Amino acid sequence: MEFMDPIVESTPHIYFSALALMPSETGLSCQYSHLTEGGIKVVRGCAKQWSRTLWTATKHSNRINAVAILPDGTTIVSGSDNKTLQLWDAKTGVPIGQAMEGHANWVRCVAVSPDSTTIVSGSHDATLQLWDAKTGEPIGQAIEGHTDTVSSIAFSHDGMHILSVSHHAYEHFVWSCESQTQLPDMEFQQVMAISICPFQINKDGWVLGPGCKQVFWLPIGLRKELVGNKNIIAIINQEVTVFDVSAYA
Repeated sequence: MEFMDPIVESTPHIYFSALALMPSETGLSCQYSHLTEGGIKVVRGCAKQWSRTLWTATKHSNRINAVAILPDGTTIVSGSDNKTLQLWDAKTGVPIGQAMEGHANWVRCVAVSPDSTTIVSGSHDATLQLWDAKTGEPIGQAIEGHTDTVSSIAFSHDGMHILSVSHHAYEHFVWSCESQTQLPDMEFQQVMAISICPFQINKDGWVLGPGCKQVFWLPIGLRKELVGNKNIIAIINQEVTVFDVSAYA
């Protein structure tokens, strides 16, 4: 409706200016470009397709190292070399609240809990920090334990645990979100980055891989929690049991 008046008052301009400047491979251009013959022509520099960019935001004052989208799709969080995080409206790109301050050095990685309530960030200051995803306020104190940059982090499927990696120091830890304390170590080889692998446990104790394929069955005592790193599964109970499932991925 914004352009209704000029369209009504000068309909020919739809063909002689707007259509002529339209990206050349769009459906409208292919269908109606012959109607602009003898009119304006773009000699060079004409785009072939509309840009897929929805919005661009520039509030951070330094390089952005990490972004994550809340599972509910409403909000984006970013982490920057300026030591802060920022929440953004995913639809409009408008910043939500003020920059989230707390780290003493660059923010290197961010992750969001499955229920969209909590954000965790990892920093060059070797700490993790939990944040309220709605208000942007820090939850508790900075979590210490790493001796070098926290380079990658991820939540477990139920949001109860966090996996963190410092690949420079060859460190990898599992943390309780509730107590913010470290859990028993997982004996991986050098880990560069982590992500929760697409394996889940059904109600009967079967570990399901991609396409709901049954991979193997777990005894009741090992069904408490499932976390993973690419092709490695770790079952957390009183102890940590690690499986290599690369043959099933």
